[in-house]
Amino acid sequence: MSREIKFRAWDKDEHCWIPSKQLAITSDGELITYDEGASDCVKAECFVKDPIEVIFMQYTGLTDKKGVEIYEGDIVNIPFSDLVSGVTRRSCDVIYASYSFMFRDNLYKNLYEPKATSVIEVIGNIYENPELLEVK
Repeated sequence: MSREIKFRAWDKDEHCWIPSKQLAITSDGELITYDEGASDCVKAECFVKDPIEVIFMQYTGLTDKKGVEIYEGDIVNIPFSDLVSGVTRRSCDVIYASYSFMFRDNLYKNLYEPKATSVIEVIGNIYENPELLEVK
């Protein structure tokens, strides 16, 4: 089984997503973004960033129930049947652990393997919506 390898990037200094379809790392280790279809960075809208200022998140190869791609750092709602706490849906963040992508439940500190993504919904990400992971 193969999956598409894609990344997205969060700018730690500007607190925003890097709005480019193309990302590249130069031989000097700098991050360059440029417009898709441009022949080189000089002709394109371009900027250079130190990779230390950027957080890369990999696409898991999965989509949620609405077809939204699931990346590392996303926060997803997962249905659970839990008679003790009465919780029926919990927010989990997506991490890479144990050589695969996992959902981390912040209520019970458990890790879950993604299985039936047809019931999972992306509700945010850890950079723009950290409050979604707060345990009440």
